[in-house]
This record gives sequence, structure tokens and C-alpha cells, in this order.
Amino acid sequence: MPFDENNSASYQSLSAAEFRDIVRGEPRGRTKVTPMIQIADLVLYPMAKGGYDPTYRPYVSLMENKRLIDALLDPNERASLGIKYSCFERINDKGPDEPSL
Repeated sequence: MPFDENNSASYQSLSAAEFRDIVRGEPRGRTKVTPMIQIADLVLYPMAKGGYDPTYRPYVSLMENKRLIDALLDPNERASLGIKYSCFERINDKGPDEPSL
């Protein structure tokens, strides 16, 4: 990935080989009829919106049902092991101060 490894070191980023192993294929070959793409749409949007609106109902539901990694982690671990919200400038830290659901 074209990210500065020094700046992203605290996020424990994947190596290129790890990323390739997880993705397993060419993402451009996937369409909306692929079941995993549909699941990504159902989870990814609420997860992203939850980064700036933690009251968004689908996000709350995913957290309550422990379908997101942040719901399974100790609040102190979320900054390093949880969902990465670094692309959202309005998000400071979804760590220990985040209300528990």
C-alpha cells in the first residue's frame, strides 16, 4: 500500500504479503452479485458512519450484537487493535471514552 510505514507504524499495518493473502484475488473482478460484497455493504457503511455518528442505528445494532471488533476489545485496546478511523478528521479517538453499548 502507498502509505508511509513510519507514520502508520502505530496502527500495526499489514505487510504487502499479508494483505495479498487476506484479499486473495483481484478486487476489480468482484461485482454486487457476489455475496461477500453484499455483506461488506451491509457492514462497512454502518461501520464507517459509526466513526462519526455512534448513534447510527445499524452501527449500534452491530456493536450490541458484537459483530464489530470494537465490541470485542477492551476499550484501551481499540486505538491499536480496533477499527481504524484515521481517515475521519472529525474523529479524535474512539478509545476508552467511547460509551459502551
